Amino acid sequence: MSPERKQFLSLISLHLSGLPEGERSEAVRKADRQIDHAVRSGLTEQAALIRLGDPKVIAEEYRGQARESKRGARSFKGVLRLIGFCCTTGLLTAIVVPFLAALAYGFGISSILIFAAGLLRTFGVPWIPLNLGPGLAIPAEYSMAATLIGGVVTGWIGYVSGGVLKKYLAFLSASYRRVQPGQSC
Repeated sequence: MSPERKQFLSLISLHLSGLPEGERSEAVRKADRQIDHAVRSGLTEQAALIRLGDPKVIAEEYRGQARESKRGARSFKGVLRLIGFCCTTGLLTAIVVPFLAALAYGFGISSILIFAAGLLRTFGVPWIPLNLGPGLAIPAEYSMAATLIGGVVTGWIGYVSGGVLKKYLAFLSASYRRVQPGQSC
């Protein structure tokens, strides 16, 4: 076996490192048989390697085929895990996602409106009240500073809510992938 062929097959094996050893070996043997077949049909080994293509692409194709072959084979334990996932995340997700999205967008838009109101009040728009409570009105000359602080705090709450929402959705996605057939847990 030539060094190029060894390197080609070892790259396929490397790109399949997440699979069990038996499946990885089978993929490498399959690629080796394809090279042998191409050489027996008249190609040089170098031409056969070029014809097969990128080892990374070959590994991804093999992963896809392995996933598809395992899709139909769902164990009882896998079905229970999927039911458990749906039961534990279904209602929670129906509450958490809209709540966090409303917080993120609501506070984000509010921060812009607070800043705009302070800017307008600073330049003399009299109908925009800025009160901290009953009888605690902020003078017009301090409007910009007060609304800048309020806008930053409100914007920060929206930003944090959006970050929590992204993390929750990433967690859901990763959890869902783990309960799919053919995935190891």
